[in-house]
Amino acid sequence: MNRICKSCDEICNQCENSPTNCTECAGIRYLSNFDCVYVCPSPFYGSPITNECLSNCTDNYFMYDIDRTCYLTCPIGYYGNVITRMCVDLCPDGMYADQVTSRCQYCDFNCSTCVYTSSNCLSCKYSWLNGTSCQEIISIYIFLKIFLN
Repeated sequence: MNRICKSCDEICNQCENSPTNCTECAGIRYLSNFDCVYVCPSPFYGSPITNECLSNCTDNYFMYDIDRTCYLTCPIGYYGNVITRMCVDLCPDGMYADQVTSRCQYCDFNCSTCVYTSSNCLSCKYSWLNGTSCQEIISIYIFLKIFLN
């Protein structure tokens, strides 16, 4: 049996059994089932750590559906949702879009919705809104007790 070495296809850094059966990709491609792709097929995301298509991003990375890639910091205009691990253009209620970290951060405990900072409330869970802060119910109780006595 003759063994002949053949070069891997130009998109493969390494291959086995055939020139197009990639085990490692060249350039900015991701390995997907022995093929090297620019965009991973759904439901997979390209990992910049392993250069492979994975079902979930690892560690502190967020999944971005538009280019099916994992990002440490989501693209401009998107924020990392720490609950879903997705890049989103709008943070869910109870969170705000932090311009510094590019992540959805939690609002203060009493805030149902907030904007710009955790304490800049737009609506409250357990109390009433006084400007941009939630007035605690206990304060109302004390006020009424003093006022009614």
